[in-house]
Amino acid sequence: MSMPSISDASKPKILIVDDDPRNLIALERLLQKVDAEVIAANSGNKALAMTLDHDFVLILLDVHMPDIDGYEVAHLLQGEARTSGIPIIFLTAAYTDDHHKLKAYASGAVDYLEKPINDVVLLSKVRVFLELRKKEELQEVMARLAEVNRKLEDEIELRRGSEAAHRQLADTVFTAAREGIMITDAEQRVIAVNPALTAMSGYNSADAVGQLDFIRDCSRHDEDFCAALNTQLLKSDHWQGEIWCRKKCGEPFLAWFSISAIRESGGHVAKYIHVITDITQRKDDELKLWRQANFDPLTGLPNRVLFLELLSNAVADLRREGGSVALMFIDIDRFKLINDSLGHGVGDLLLQEVAIRLKACLRENDVVARLSGDEFTVILKGVHDSAHTIPVAQEIISEMAKPFIINGNEVCVGASIGISLLPQDADSASSLLRNADMAMYSAKESGRSAFAFFARQMNEKVQSVVRLSNDLRYAIDRDELQVYYQPIVDADTLETVAAEALVRWQHPRLGLVSPADFIPIAEDTGFIGPLTEWVVQRACRDAGQWRQKNDRELRVSVNLSNRHRHLENCVSLAAASLQQAGLPREALTFEITESFAMEDVERLQAIRAGGIGLAIDDFGTGYSSLSYLRRLPADVLKIDRSFVSELGTDADATMLVGSIIAIAHGLRMRVVAEGVETREQLAYLQAAGCDLLQGYFFSKPLPNAAFNDFLDRHSVSSEIDGGTVRGYAW
Repeated sequence: MSMPSISDASKPKILIVDDDPRNLIALERLLQKVDAEVIAANSGNKALAMTLDHDFVLILLDVHMPDIDGYEVAHLLQGEARTSGIPIIFLTAAYTDDHHKLKAYASGAVDYLEKPINDVVLLSKVRVFLELRKKEELQEVMARLAEVNRKLEDEIELRRGSEAAHRQLADTVFTAAREGIMITDAEQRVIAVNPALTAMSGYNSADAVGQLDFIRDCSRHDEDFCAALNTQLLKSDHWQGEIWCRKKCGEPFLAWFSISAIRESGGHVAKYIHVITDITQRKDDELKLWRQANFDPLTGLPNRVLFLELLSNAVADLRREGGSVALMFIDIDRFKLINDSLGHGVGDLLLQEVAIRLKACLRENDVVARLSGDEFTVILKGVHDSAHTIPVAQEIISEMAKPFIINGNEVCVGASIGISLLPQDADSASSLLRNADMAMYSAKESGRSAFAFFARQMNEKVQSVVRLSNDLRYAIDRDELQVYYQPIVDADTLETVAAEALVRWQHPRLGLVSPADFIPIAEDTGFIGPLTEWVVQRACRDAGQWRQKNDRELRVSVNLSNRHRHLENCVSLAAASLQQAGLPREALTFEITESFAMEDVERLQAIRAGGIGLAIDDFGTGYSSLSYLRRLPADVLKIDRSFVSELGTDADATMLVGSIIAIAHGLRMRVVAEGVETREQLAYLQAAGCDLLQGYFFSKPLPNAAFNDFLDRHSVSSEIDGGTVRGYAW
């Protein structure tokens, strides 16, 4: 009888394929952490050649390569019987869309990872495939052992004289196997353990032989588990699964057991062969990967992925058992202001504290998750109606209203909560979430730090906003937008020296739509970028015409939204628009809020250095400190109209306006007072040394043609009499 040759198994081989040597070096260093031999190829052709000389257990394959790409390499490998079973993981930075992913799986890939590669994720996946290969080898060993045993029994019947040869073969298999092997008698007393099991557990033959369950941690498995294991063994002569074990030093580990019964010729069980693999590291990697995919790393709360799964489970339980499920959608009021003014580090610490307070407000079986940013959700199970959610909502609002102490700073926020119930308001998990979100926005509109229940009319309002959003995208092409201009005058001469550009939308069906209605929609949909660029182009064109007609160096200012995230593009477009209109760069000013200015001072300094002006709009309503103000590259401060309106009637506001003017002048900034509406306000601001004035006292915002007429009508007058005020007839 020919006997199979069993030798010391070498390390499993992994082939890495990438035409960039830097990527190959990085992968080789990373894969040093796994017990495998790594072989590199820098092209598809070399990879195919290497598969002729080596047996690989896994291939990490780049998609985009110069000779033949990864898809073709995978296709060729799949076409050969010898290589068709090798798992292939594609790695790519260029092709990340669903079309290419499907193409990869169609060509035989088992996974598709995007560069830059997450080291933890890649190592976890590699270890999983190595473990799978070990299990395949284990099954091969088991099959070979069974075959050897069968042939041994045949040989015993045919040739009694070959027992020594059989014993030598069995000893070779037993000793050389990389997996732990334990042989027990019919009563499960240990007969022998191989060197691999000794290395794995710390128990040698003297410790183990004659013992029952010497390695299993019986405290972790109840009697039902053991009974089911034994029943399966008696029924099929085989069992496999996970068993908790304990090393000689006391350290627990999780092992994969494959147990087979060996029967005598009479049918009685003679012994059991246990093949044992330590899978602790693989399980730890799987758990780590699962936590990364399902939990928010900042707060430790379930993330959107796990939340949606838990919400679907709660809905499924409700349909089986009845009752109601309530969902709360929570948004932290003023969080963006805190984040922008105090920094993202403080914002992160605040979110961690918010998570702690939210959990403290809930029962143990309730679920709180962080969806994104400052948005949290709560699943309340076992509620009977909306009234049962009110105390919870009130407690959350009360806890969120208490000051947070972050790095020694007192930070005050609030919470707006939307509440929806299933089956009362929704028929699915997705509609329940959507309705709670709509209710949250209703709570914000009612004044923040409040809660609101979903109502059917909210959905109608959302549909209206969606329609308006769709119409807005075509407003430029349909010539429905106009730029209005409000004059800015010199406080000493009352001569118009600039104008603020304000966009207006003449909707064909709704008439004039307020900027308060469509600007937030533009910000939320990303249309704010194209809209701003259109306003900049139109404002530069019109300002060029003013200068030619009036022979005056009039400036124009354009507001930039806090949500505008492509500032460099806007500045490049502005430079081109100014050049086309024949204007110098100082003819244009961007107006930005305090929070926007503090968000990226360096980038704004570069813009200011290019000659375009910067004005801090609505100054006094934000949280900027004097140290921040000193760093800002702005050359103009605009005092918010809320302070100007109280001049002469509120002593604090009057003093504050004077202080702002003095501070701005000390920082070599000019000051614009917004919202000037009375002669008294004008007189005070002139006396306080304000540089520029803007408001309805001079003019409301005007279309371009009307603004040109305004410039023609308001010529300098050298006398002050009747209705004239320091040089202009108003």
